[in-house]
Amino acid sequence: MARSTETKIYRREKVDVVWDECRGILVKANPEERIRQDVVRLLVKKLKVPIDHISTEEPAGNGTKGRSFGGRIDIVVWDRPRIEEEDRVPILGVEVKCEATFKSGSAWEQLSSYQQYLPFRYGAVAYSAKWGDVEFRDYNKAHGDVPGDSVGSQLRKLIKRRKFTTPSGISIFDAVVESALYRRVESAKTVEEKKKIISSGRKAELDTLKILYGDNTLRSRPDLFLPIAVTAWCLYELPLPVRKSSKTFGFQVLEDKGIDWFSNSNAGGGSWPGYYRSFLVKDPDGSAQVYRFSVCGCDDINADKYFGNRVGYTMLIVAIDDLDLGRHNSLQLRLDTFLEESMGGWKLTHDGTMTAGATGAVKRDIVLSKVKQLRPDRLCDSKVQLGSPFRTNAAAVDMMFRLMCYAYIRDKVRSDKRKA
Repeated sequence: MARSTETKIYRREKVDVVWDECRGILVKANPEERIRQDVVRLLVKKLKVPIDHISTEEPAGNGTKGRSFGGRIDIVVWDRPRIEEEDRVPILGVEVKCEATFKSGSAWEQLSSYQQYLPFRYGAVAYSAKWGDVEFRDYNKAHGDVPGDSVGSQLRKLIKRRKFTTPSGISIFDAVVESALYRRVESAKTVEEKKKIISSGRKAELDTLKILYGDNTLRSRPDLFLPIAVTAWCLYELPLPVRKSSKTFGFQVLEDKGIDWFSNSNAGGGSWPGYYRSFLVKDPDGSAQVYRFSVCGCDDINADKYFGNRVGYTMLIVAIDDLDLGRHNSLQLRLDTFLEESMGGWKLTHDGTMTAGATGAVKRDIVLSKVKQLRPDRLCDSKVQLGSPFRTNAAAVDMMFRLMCYAYIRDKVRSDKRKA
């Protein structure tokens, strides 16, 4: 899904926030930030720069000259998509100044100091998102002032269009269910037959399936192929109702922000880098938040230098970026553990297991008690009931809102521990 480049202001408690198109996060909407997002939109619409070639708040120390520098450049345009970090080259650096800021050479001096560390060819200083308030320079020329339209023409020549498309849930789902190996596995009548087919699979076929499943899940639980693939398809592709007046589980979906690459930290100090689908929502407290979904596989590891021995598994992740707790994984649910057969189908549950930062593990009873306090209808047999993606689209949407609601409750527990 293509991202909108429309700049909008949202409310996070008592603070105005704006969606940063490049970083995929909410940031405080101070005057310069509003101009910065408007300038990003201007680059996309006026100069035809692809949004995935633009980064904001870029550390100048990320340059190619091997120097250390702590400054951050407001906007950088790259010749390649942001995700291709190793091969990309900066071609435009932009310094943004508030309209109330006195126009002086200091902005250009600041940008020129950044250019020594991140050697972009073109520079720009923007005092607003009006085309006439943006000044351009070519650092390859002694007298560098150049017209903006000329810079736009050069950028289009220098930009290397991406050679791949961002994987989406449906492409992952199709890659799995349309593979010959998957069809052979599904046609097998017993788990033993399924395991035998998998063990004889070619490496390329197994690698396709490992997009979704950890090695342990792939070999020991072939019965989970279809339920995990369907769950991933729902999380990545199923539309959620975007309505201004109605709420589900106390959540109002404001925008579906599509799929992009993120890496969110967890309490153990690790991370799950991968493709996440993001939703901008208004939570039960009335605050704008970003909720992200992903399904990641983890292979077996034997006698690794750093990690030792580890059994592979498949993880469903709900991450939250909320300006308070920062970007973090609120829920990491092992699908090969918590996907359960139920009435001829499958359902998701969870036992309340949780870790809260440096304080360590939280007793399950505390988490379950919070669920009982806020959503007692979600508990059954001491497990949180997270729904099923298998019956209807409506049931799958219900599952996604349940996951959001549960992640929200888990963050309430984290907040309680911080205040204690």
